[in-house]
Amino acid sequence: MCYPRLLLMITLLSLACGGEQAVVDDVAQADGQRRAEVASDLLVELDAVADKVEVRGPELVDATTIDVVDIKPDLEVVDTLDLMMDTHQEELVDGCEQSPGALLDGWRILASDGGVVLAALVARPGGGYLVAANSDGQSLSWNGEELVEAACPAPTGCGDALLLWLDDQLQVEGLIRVHGSGVDRVSAVAVDPDGQVLVAGTTDSQQLELGGVSYPSAGQLDGFVLALGADREVLWAYRSGGTLDDGWNAIATDGAGGAIVGGWFESPFIDLGDDSFVSQDDNCILLDCGDLLLARIDATGALTWANTFGGNQGERIAGLHSGDGVFSVVGSFGSWGLDLGGELIFMQETICGPMFGCSDLFAAGYSLAGDHLWSKGFGGDLLDTTLSGAPAPAGGTLFVGEFSSSSLDVGGGPMVNNGDHESFVARIDQQGGYLWSLQADAFLQVAAAGPQDSAFVLGELAPYQIGFAECPAPAGTGSQFLAGNISAAGELGGHASFAAFSGPLTLGGLVIAGEYAVAGGTFQGTLELPEAKPVEATSEAVFIFLMPATLTVPEAI
Repeated sequence: MCYPRLLLMITLLSLACGGEQAVVDDVAQADGQRRAEVASDLLVELDAVADKVEVRGPELVDATTIDVVDIKPDLEVVDTLDLMMDTHQEELVDGCEQSPGALLDGWRILASDGGVVLAALVARPGGGYLVAANSDGQSLSWNGEELVEAACPAPTGCGDALLLWLDDQLQVEGLIRVHGSGVDRVSAVAVDPDGQVLVAGTTDSQQLELGGVSYPSAGQLDGFVLALGADREVLWAYRSGGTLDDGWNAIATDGAGGAIVGGWFESPFIDLGDDSFVSQDDNCILLDCGDLLLARIDATGALTWANTFGGNQGERIAGLHSGDGVFSVVGSFGSWGLDLGGELIFMQETICGPMFGCSDLFAAGYSLAGDHLWSKGFGGDLLDTTLSGAPAPAGGTLFVGEFSSSSLDVGGGPMVNNGDHESFVARIDQQGGYLWSLQADAFLQVAAAGPQDSAFVLGELAPYQIGFAECPAPAGTGSQFLAGNISAAGELGGHASFAAFSGPLTLGGLVIAGEYAVAGGTFQGTLELPEAKPVEATSEAVFIFLMPATLTVPEAI
């Protein structure tokens, strides 16, 4: 399977591996003075691993384990990137209404000397947010304030998965890192109504200790699943893998203390305890080979069931969510045919095909017992990719993707490609029935359920793109964010462009919380924030920001 932005991915990798130091400027400091200093002594709780971890001041030394780092409750983290709301008189630009005022508040930057990448952003029950990220650096800072002096004990052991607990004001309440002997990565997180945190990821550590239990490696890259209680203690953990690269990259709660997880395996054979599977990718020639894995793990960490699906090339899950006793998955597949448990889904590409790395989209629904309920595929004559999926308001699924095909039909008629490639957001119900779809000349990346059965979508608007309507792109040398409200009927409402940036940027999370949309992603380069100094990052850094969840038509921020 190939992706339309492969060049961007290669650029990100080459820059991230350069080991350049991240420089993130503080902005809007009051009289050049910090309003608080981060306390040098962090409270470190070591659960059942005291004999394996040496604590020396704020440093965390060694550790093939989980380290729980709690930011002191009386610590005031400096809000160096707060922006006040400032609206201006609307003006006509080439016949299109735009209002160039600032309408943003609460930017936050997570940085590391070795780079840090956002994996997920979700809401916590009762308020606040959970941020999942991955870092290769030895330091970690939040808005320029040091969180951990040594997030990674030594350059040879870097590669940590990070979980940050934020309050409603985007202040850090707590931090956990998963750090083994190799590289550990978090791919997805979910939070159940009781506050239990579910984590899915990958690891190549030879020994990974989670909650006092050591999990040995099964191959090159393994998958792990982790459950944390409301007070951040390890409840249970699960590790799986074969001889090659395998992992979990999607997760949802099963409503009973366990998890529904989705992933892939490239190994010829994978053993999941009571279940074992043989890969169908016997003639795979692509980089993203591998069959799909779906499994349920109960509240004790035991495997309840597992299923695999695949074809002769590669498949990947882009989103998974559960509710009302069922769960849904969306993703992309590069095989000529894909069996998801129902009728065989055939690739629609007539020009490209899997031999040249093209792909189609899929969506499927299952019971919590793993029984197939429905499945369907979508595709055109070239490359079509699902980027993300999210629960829709009042049930069903929102999914966002890109298509290079001349047209793409996800159920409501062909969406015609007017350029190189186009983006779309679509909604289906819990039975897979089509509800609506919306096309944009932009790089839409994430969507979330909004109030009154609406949806909110967020992406990137390049200078040569027209976004949702035939208006010129905002002035400037770089790209901008593009946001839009979509009604229950699939009609575009308020939409906005804002905050120019240069360099690669990827959105990794979107949450609607009351009157605010909370979004996050990864950037490298410059963020030109309204009425503030630009923020520079020479290595990858994570940004989190608040914006209004309801926009007017049209509105520039």
